[in-house]
Amino acid sequence: MGRLGPLTSMALGRSPYDDVVMGEGESDPREPLQMYDERGRPVNPETKRINKDIIRSHNEVMLVIGVVESENTIEELKAEQLRRYEHEHRDVHIARRLEGVARACEFFGVYGVTGMRQRILLYREYQHVPFSRLWQVERQTQSPTSLWLHGLPAYLASTYIEMPWISNRFRASAVARAGFTYLKISLELWGLLQQTQLLPSSASPWFPSWKFFVPFSSASVISPCPLPPSLGTRSILGWLSRIGLSVTPYIVSWLLHNLYVSAWFWLHKEIYAMLPSPSNHEPRSIDNLTLSHRLTAERESEPAQSQQVPPQDATERPIHAMPTEDRPRRSRATNNEDFSSDDEATDEVVSATLISFDVENHPENPDPAHDSNIPPGVWSAELRPNPGHDSAGSRDGDDGGGARRRASSRIYRVNELTRLPAVYAAEILARQLTSLIIWPLEAAALRELAWQWCQARGMSTRGLWEPAWAWPLRASNGLFGFRFDFFAGFSSGSFVNLIGLELVHLLFDATMWSLVSSYVAGSIVSDEQW
Repeated sequence: MGRLGPLTSMALGRSPYDDVVMGEGESDPREPLQMYDERGRPVNPETKRINKDIIRSHNEVMLVIGVVESENTIEELKAEQLRRYEHEHRDVHIARRLEGVARACEFFGVYGVTGMRQRILLYREYQHVPFSRLWQVERQTQSPTSLWLHGLPAYLASTYIEMPWISNRFRASAVARAGFTYLKISLELWGLLQQTQLLPSSASPWFPSWKFFVPFSSASVISPCPLPPSLGTRSILGWLSRIGLSVTPYIVSWLLHNLYVSAWFWLHKEIYAMLPSPSNHEPRSIDNLTLSHRLTAERESEPAQSQQVPPQDATERPIHAMPTEDRPRRSRATNNEDFSSDDEATDEVVSATLISFDVENHPENPDPAHDSNIPPGVWSAELRPNPGHDSAGSRDGDDGGGARRRASSRIYRVNELTRLPAVYAAEILARQLTSLIIWPLEAAALRELAWQWCQARGMSTRGLWEPAWAWPLRASNGLFGFRFDFFAGFSSGSFVNLIGLELVHLLFDATMWSLVSSYVAGSIVSDEQW
């Protein structure tokens, strides 16, 4: 039925929501496939392309004949685009440099606190050390080199092999992924043993020997398990249980790492959503909504105006008394939104400024009291550039309401540089909260590793805390065999030292955040300044 198909259907009493009844017979192979948009309206990409070409040619013709004036030439648009690109590139470059410095400071801050934190969680002697003397005791028990560098090479190696450009090469093979995970956990466990001073003095200060990576060897965390004395069920089950107990440090370390990463990502997302950060609403939907209201108002006002003014009144009405607002503006640049949907780009359409025509009758002997004295054929015209965007608020129909809305809605620069303070703050808070959430599990896993390591090598475990997997419950003779104890596996002194150390770490992170935020605030340049 062509373009008037919907109107014909409505005239015949059919609803556009009725089921489509397919006709019988052979279909025309030359008939193009009808496509629809998300609103169920028929669309045709070829028609849209033709309409855009018509709009472009229409505006170019109006530019050539002088009816409209181009606001920006192609060279100006390219220069503006290049200026914005250089501005954005400069902000991204500064943000990534700052992010690298912040990551380095964060890494050394975390690593400097991690060793002391693990020793507080493992050794009983730290419960008697006041927090004010904690640093002095650490300096007396070990040298500054061992205090800051023990376990650092292994930790850096485990972090490096986890980088995407290395780990992504082996994601296709499950065996390669398992091998990389085993290597990473082995390096992390070596760093833990070195930081907690459980390695022998003959151990290398850099990296473990190859025997450390071989399971069931004398130097491995997975201690050797002798074969069962017999092939009985009890002997085999006991041997398998000892193997499972030996592998426990690796399993617990892997689970704890995944739990930490999951908790950190969730907290980071929630905290970042609550922090103030630069963001802009989508301006396209607002502009389209304003344009649709304007077009609807114009369509409704056109028949009303034609009904209010009779034909004879329109011919007898003096031209100089015709108001400017009611004058039809036929010479205008065609809007791309008249023929396209909301998701089409409008940057290809030539932007133009219209020229207004003020036509008035100027007789030689004007007589305002008698219109009959006006001789015919005497006119004067004045060409004036259309204010365009400056008068956009007056065309909204609300006495400048559109201008007030645009002035009240701020537009922020949103890029890596402006978002860096909020992102960095969210990372710091997420890491601190995650560390406080999982510290009971971290303490239990660390103590389990230390106990198995010491027992397999005949070392004393008298100064070590026992693993408290059921924290905050303690075994007792109660109804269920447990009772609640917040300091189960801990003491008030070790708890105070742990909280104080976390506060010092938070203070260090806050200082770094303030320096980064100050530098970001001084590095942001507006479009006008650029």
